[in-house]
Amino acid sequence: MPHVDTDLAQIVEAQEPNLTWRHLLTIAHDARATRFDLHVCRESQGQLRVFVFKDREFSSYLIDPKQEVRFEAGSEGERANMAELLDAAIKDIDFNEFEMY
Repeated sequence: MPHVDTDLAQIVEAQEPNLTWRHLLTIAHDARATRFDLHVCRESQGQLRVFVFKDREFSSYLIDPKQEVRFEAGSEGERANMAELLDAAIKDIDFNEFEMY
């Protein structure tokens, strides 16, 4: 079973209380001597988001319209979209093009 950080899940839910979230996965990524937690959620309408936390503080979230194709919960399609979105988030953090991280 994938790891989901319940503290981060509560922060996500508090930020957008009008949405219903399914918390899918939390992974850690290290860059520039900083730990980033990437928390993947699926909003009730089907949108996948990766919430990025820097040192346990909310930093940003990423979405990609091409990842909003609706798949059955837990399906291969959902897992593939989640992997692509996580990959994009890690690249954004590593390149830090807009100095957000």
